[in-house]
Amino acid sequence: MSENEQKPKKKTGHPPWTEEQKQARRELNARKRAERQAKQQEQEADYAKKKRTWSSPEAIAKVKNRRKERDEKNFQLLADNPLKTKKELGLSTWQPAEENDEGYIRRYMKEARVSIDLPPINVADPEQVQNRINEYLDFCEMNNKIPQIVGLANWLGVDQRTLHRWKTGVFREETHTPIIKRVLMMLEEIWVDMMQNNKINPANGIFLAKNLFQYKDQQDVVVSANDNGIKEMSDEDIKNWYLEDGKKVETEFTDNQE
Repeated sequence: MSENEQKPKKKTGHPPWTEEQKQARRELNARKRAERQAKQQEQEADYAKKKRTWSSPEAIAKVKNRRKERDEKNFQLLADNPLKTKKELGLSTWQPAEENDEGYIRRYMKEARVSIDLPPINVADPEQVQNRINEYLDFCEMNNKIPQIVGLANWLGVDQRTLHRWKTGVFREETHTPIIKRVLMMLEEIWVDMMQNNKINPANGIFLAKNLFQYKDQQDVVVSANDNGIKEMSDEDIKNWYLEDGKKVETEFTDNQE
């Protein structure tokens, strides 16, 4: 190809955009951006409303009173029908609520589903990460719930491997590692307190320690020489060991087998 000849331009399949088309595209992007922001604000408002529902002292007291009335009714039903079993009375799955307990599976499901309705945050922003961690700890304190690494990850919208990478500094070392280390050390402190005060099954506590807090069983094995009273022998001593009066020892072996 000569210098005067130019390589033909590759066809793109559509003519260049006009100014009207570019402006229409910009307006469309602006509308989509506004819709996303409005949706996020709606999610945040809905979350704030739900947070007031489960975190207010009035709501907690209302739930406890309702459980107390249910338990009193069921106890009275059992007292009035001493010859019938709980299954016959329709109470086979009922368990009386303990102090500060909302009732097993229902309570756990309710607490776990809170993280599903949370508005997403920008996990690259350490300030938003810290605020969400504080919200999770407040939720646990208000609902008498033991904070967990899994629950923390769900509230942040990440998985446990991401938390581990933040903690070890593999990713976002300067911004996220100090934050995650502090909260994980706090969770470890809670675990230690519960173990020392017999608030958790020892087998479960050991399992959590090894898998979540990197504890491990360790045995120190010391290897030392033990000569059993035999001193180090020189070459001459070894030679005399197998000789008697400087002569070879005659040894006879007999076969006793018939």
